[in-house]
Amino acid sequence: ARASEPKKQVMRAGHTVIRLADARRLVQMGSLQKLRLPKLERAVVPMLAELGKLKELDLELGAPGEIEPLAQLANLERVTLRGAGVHDARILARCPQLTELNLHNCSIEDASLIPFVLSLRSITLEYLPLPTIEAITDCVQLQKLRMAGLKLPIVEWVTRLSHLRDLSIVYPEGEVRLPFA
Repeated sequence: ARASEPKKQVMRAGHTVIRLADARRLVQMGSLQKLRLPKLERAVVPMLAELGKLKELDLELGAPGEIEPLAQLANLERVTLRGAGVHDARILARCPQLTELNLHNCSIEDASLIPFVLSLRSITLEYLPLPTIEAITDCVQLQKLRMAGLKLPIVEWVTRLSHLRDLSIVYPEGEVRLPFA
């Protein structure tokens, strides 16, 4: 970091569940820019909306929960969502600064529930039960695409991602496919 730049505050939680009482203290840290919460009580998510300076967020939701309060985080640039508790990520389309989206082991079963917004430059999709992701071609600024464990053929839509610079495709273990079906 340059001497003139203020040091970014980063908060990480270990392998314990973040409980409501802890979250109340956490949201008082209004200057946080990066936050990673690997195990989160569902009731904590609405409190995260109070972290207005947050730019990077990494959450794990084990139980089904709404992520709607995250739409209030106007400065959010990078989001990572993990866990079976994530069923719908469309609300993130309301984050105007969003450039990076990472979805890991989520229960999203339909690509229409993923916010393939124009501003996205990097997308990682890992182990999602999706039949197709052709809607990703709406991401005209997409430069980096990582896919792992998706049981879908990679078809000609990949070639329509004209700004793509970095592509990684890892199929489920034991499965070998040609890059284009």
